[in-house]
Amino acid sequence: FSPDKKVLWVCRRYDFQTDNTFSGWRIGKFDLASGAFSFVTSEDDRFALHPNLLSDGKTLLHGYIDVSVPTKPAYSIVKRSPETGPMTEVRPKAGRPSVSPDGSKYVFTDYANGGRLALANTDGSGSVTEVATQGGDPAWSPDGKKLAITVDDKPNNCQHVDIVGIDPVAAPVRTAPPRVTSAAIADRSDLVRVTR
Repeated sequence: FSPDKKVLWVCRRYDFQTDNTFSGWRIGKFDLASGAFSFVTSEDDRFALHPNLLSDGKTLLHGYIDVSVPTKPAYSIVKRSPETGPMTEVRPKAGRPSVSPDGSKYVFTDYANGGRLALANTDGSGSVTEVATQGGDPAWSPDGKKLAITVDDKPNNCQHVDIVGIDPVAAPVRTAPPRVTSAAIADRSDLVRVTR
């Protein structure tokens, strides 16, 4: 959402065909008052994913997959204006960014380190911290101190939800039953809302 809660940024597949193929994912925005939708990224940026508007309201941080070499896609996190303009690479070999509620940090999948979840400051200062050795679909607690993440359980063919602190000292706490596909931390930091 925009800081004024008037615009929602989304990642959207586009150009569906009758054979169920499509051209890619593009970032777009909904004007919540009118319901009007428009794409922000161009068709040249075919695989733009996971949009996050930073607290300045002027910077959109998102994942990008360069598929110019189809057999070797290159993942990165980029930033750009939320309206239009070129991308600037923030972090190579990374993807799936999710920005903290206060906008100061973001968690991401670090493909350079085996897909581990890592944490960095949005302003580029400081060092990168590992949050979890595995996991995905991070949802921040309202206070920005914890993450709910899904963790694959391959032997049982399901996923679990773990809660991890952004300063990982203790082992993750498993909070949901098997076969969970996504999770979001509710408005209270002591509750977890789970969808199946």
